[in-house]
Amino acid sequence: MTNSLTNKDMSYEKLVEIVCQEYGINTDEYYSKFRYGNIGRARQVICYILRQTMRNIEVSKITGFSPARISNSVRIISRDRDALLKVNQINYGITE
Repeated sequence: MTNSLTNKDMSYEKLVEIVCQEYGINTDEYYSKFRYGNIGRARQVICYILRQTMRNIEVSKITGFSPARISNSVRIISRDRDALLKVNQINYGITE
C-alpha cells in the first residue's frame, strides 16, 4: 500500500516503520497476529495518528482494522498521557 497519509506524502509503511522504531518492535511484529508488549500499543498509536487527518472508514481501508477497533484505539490513546507524548514526538519527527 502506498496511500498518501498526509499532505507530506508519507506512506502507511513509512509511518509503521517510524512508530515501530519508537516502540522498539520490528515491522514483522507489527503485522503479526500477536498483541503482547508494545505491539498492540503501536497499532493503537498508528490508528490515532491516522485518525487525526482521516475518517474511520479511510483508516480502515489502509490498515485493515475495523472502524470499531479504530475508534477504540483513538479513545484509549487519547486517555493515556504517555502515549500522547509519544504521538507528539512521532508527529514532530514526521514534520521535520
